[in-house]
Amino acid sequence: MLEKAKVNKSLLIAFVISLACMFIAMFFLESANLSIDKILLFDIYAIKEVLFSANFWLFTLFFCIANSIFLYLFASKSQASSIAASLLSSALAFLSAYFLFPSLKQFVVIIPFYLIGLVICEEILKTRLNELKRFKTIRSVSAGLSKMLLLTGLGLFIAGAIAVLPQQEQYAEKFEQTFIKSFMRLGLQSSTEAVVNNQRYLILEIIESNEFKAMESANCEENKNFARYMHDMAQQIHSAKYREDAMKEVSKMLDDEEFLTKASEHVPFRALTRQLSFVLLPINAVLLFWLFGQIFIKTICIGIATLLIKMQWS
Repeated sequence: MLEKAKVNKSLLIAFVISLACMFIAMFFLESANLSIDKILLFDIYAIKEVLFSANFWLFTLFFCIANSIFLYLFASKSQASSIAASLLSSALAFLSAYFLFPSLKQFVVIIPFYLIGLVICEEILKTRLNELKRFKTIRSVSAGLSKMLLLTGLGLFIAGAIAVLPQQEQYAEKFEQTFIKSFMRLGLQSSTEAVVNNQRYLILEIIESNEFKAMESANCEENKNFARYMHDMAQQIHSAKYREDAMKEVSKMLDDEEFLTKASEHVPFRALTRQLSFVLLPINAVLLFWLFGQIFIKTICIGIATLLIKMQWS
């Protein structure tokens, strides 16, 4: 009886902590301004801003802590109690976040797949713990997490397809323009250097020409003023400020709708992208999620969950 009360108490503590962590994770996800559109459109610079924000990494941390507690429950508690605790705490956290944080409604389609992934994760983790002999905790946790991430990724794909399907043309056009902007921004520095170097070469050619020297030596105030102007330009063009101004001028093209429209006509496989955008864009989102999940979410969860399980068994 005492042992049962102890088990129930530890289960309740794990439930409360995981519920709190999952809710806090949802709060930081909302604060990070991450949207499905940013992932679907493969907006590199918007995604970079999210990845470099503290809110996003706090979301990742608390989300991983909650999932690590679920993994600990799966490994150490009965199937019924561990699944009930993990599903209930997740569902309550998501339900609260749904009403309190309106921007998270875009992720609602993903939630059922994540919850199904937890159930499958529990089954795989327990099976692997019984089968494996070496490094069984780490390998079992890793196998369970992989299936959970796979189901969550499937949910993200379906959520993306639902978002894109009614507006394929608009999403395809946005993707093309985002692709061009990202590509040009990657080469913005080199493009600016090329423009400035061409201007330097042109001014130098003019100043060193015989015609300019003849004009400069002529007894005419207008010619002398023009010569002084050219020499001043030759000095200014080597300054950091001139390079910054040139970069601003080049970057203005990125906001020129006419330029982007014309440039998008030369995007490779444009017709195919427009026809299959409801498939291709969600694949972008899933690949990004899978990469991040395998590198960060899985690594953090394996570390925390393995520690919790080892502490329970020691």
